[in-house]
Amino acid sequence: DGVLILDPDTQKIIEANPFMTKLLGYSRNELIGKELFQIGFLADVQASRNMFQALKETRQVRYDDLPLRAQDGITREVEVVANLYDEDGRTVVQCNVRDISERKRAELILRQNDERQTFLLKLTDAIQMIGDPLEVQTAALRVLGEHLAVNRAYYNVIDEEQDTYEIYRTYANGVAPLIGQFRLSEVSYAAKT
Repeated sequence: DGVLILDPDTQKIIEANPFMTKLLGYSRNELIGKELFQIGFLADVQASRNMFQALKETRQVRYDDLPLRAQDGITREVEVVANLYDEDGRTVVQCNVRDISERKRAELILRQNDERQTFLLKLTDAIQMIGDPLEVQTAALRVLGEHLAVNRAYYNVIDEEQDTYEIYRTYANGVAPLIGQFRLSEVSYAAKT
C-alpha cells in the first residue's frame, strides 16, 4: 500500500513511500511540498479543505472509490484512509492508499457476465416452449430489443445483387414497426455497420 504523510496545518505532503512514487509517477522530491489536489487525489482546493476539516472533527476520513489520475494520465481506482494522529509530539495526517483498479476491473467483468447470463436465461425462457421457428424469432427479437433498450430490432434478408433487404420479423417499442423491402443504397452508413 502507498503512504503519504501530510502536515495538517499546511496541508502539504512531508513524506511519501516508494509505492506512491510508482503509483503516481512522481519522484519523492516532486511529491514533497505538494497538496493532495495538486497530485490528482482531490478535485480542487475546496475538496482538500473539506477533507482536512473532516479530519479535525473525526480524526479519520475514508474514500472507498476514488479515481486517481497519475502523472502519465492513467486513471486508477484507489481506496484512501486518512488518519490524524500525534507522532513524537507533532500532529500529522497519514494517508494509506490502496490501488483497487484490478478489483474494479474484476467486478466489472463479473457484472457483465451476470448481465449476459440473465439475458440468456430470459431468452431461453421466452423461446423454449415455442415450436414455430417464426414465432421463436419474434420472441427472440422482443427479448433482445428489451435487453438492449432499443426501440427497434429486426431480422432481415439482404440481397446485394438486387440492392435490397427485406425485413420480415420486427420488434418495435414506441415507434412504428419496419416491415417490407427496402433499397440497400438508401440505408445510411451507420445502419450498415
